[in-house]
Amino acid sequence: MISLTIFLMNYKKTTEMKEVIKNDDLYVLYNPINYKTKVGRTKDFDSRLAGIKTASGISEIKVVTVIEKEGDFEPYIHHALKKVSYVGEWYEDHSFIFLFKNMLEQAEMDRIPLEDFVLRILILSNELFDNWRIENCYTYSKFRELTDPFIQSARDIYDHIKKERKGIGWGVQTKFIDFIRYKKMIFKNFDYLILSKDKKTYEMKRVSKSKVKKKHIMIEELKMSRNVLTDKSKVEKIQQEIDLLYEQTKKNE
Repeated sequence: MISLTIFLMNYKKTTEMKEVIKNDDLYVLYNPINYKTKVGRTKDFDSRLAGIKTASGISEIKVVTVIEKEGDFEPYIHHALKKVSYVGEWYEDHSFIFLFKNMLEQAEMDRIPLEDFVLRILILSNELFDNWRIENCYTYSKFRELTDPFIQSARDIYDHIKKERKGIGWGVQTKFIDFIRYKKMIFKNFDYLILSKDKKTYEMKRVSKSKVKKKHIMIEELKMSRNVLTDKSKVEKIQQEIDLLYEQTKKNE
């Protein structure tokens, strides 16, 4: 009974902590002294801003935007801006940052869902960063026009994989935005990898469990499974896996 009480107390604390994180605000700041931009998340923006000004000694730091309860998108934006990273959560004075802030402002003005904006900035960063031209993205409609073909191709692949895996098991990273971010979907034994930059093709690649566990531990686990099976075909299949692992361990020795 005591254990159950402790479990419920811990569960409540964990749930409350998740709610706090989920309710974080997303903010963007600009330092006019060194022309750097910061993207972060916080549950108390005023305190956070005061702390940044005190730590940097720069009172002129400007607030670009604060978007309430959208802090969950921070890591996706960090991923999209990583090619122009300066240090920590600060980013270089770069035309891509100018585009980021300009399109974010337009998205807010037009009340476009933040996820739509983040998907597109991820696409632009991942696939078109070296070839895009800022004059091609001066409006959100142009921004959408440039990124739509890539999003649609990725969506087609995403839906196809989901259909293919029906009844087998859907991946850990089920969100479409994660598929865009990582360019793959992870399963227990397979990775589905987007191959081409146009996101029209993919491959299914077997994942070696030896990446997670040492091979000799896997061999012992397979032996235990083999020893309790009565189906000869299953025993033979497991034995083949054991033999393969043995060969791999010998090559690595």
